[in-house]
Amino acid sequence: MSMFSIITIIVGILNPVFNVGTEALFFNPASVATNRTKNFSFTFFKHVLDVNSGTVTFNHKWENVGNFAGSVVFTNYGSFEGSDKLGQSKGTFTANDIAVGVSYANKLDTNLYYG
Repeated sequence: MSMFSIITIIVGILNPVFNVGTEALFFNPASVATNRTKNFSFTFFKHVLDVNSGTVTFNHKWENVGNFAGSVVFTNYGSFEGSDKLGQSKGTFTANDIAVGVSYANKLDTNLYYG
């Protein structure tokens, strides 16, 4: 499970009421169409046991075309000691996850958006 900023969680709960920032694209891609200006968001979360994760999002509106957003979600699981069947050390290794996304959203009609 990826961790997002507290505002993303709050906006997810209150999404019918308002949309805030580019990070809203993770739970409602159509909300990107409501952004009127360029937006940038960065989130970093330090978990226990050396696990770190975060997100980077960017939104830009092109007139008469629509809104485009890009996102990167990453997790670093720290370093681990490797060993063979006999328990002899084989050095250390790390594990990482990364997801890159591109989104498009636009207004279809008054208060009706798609994305």
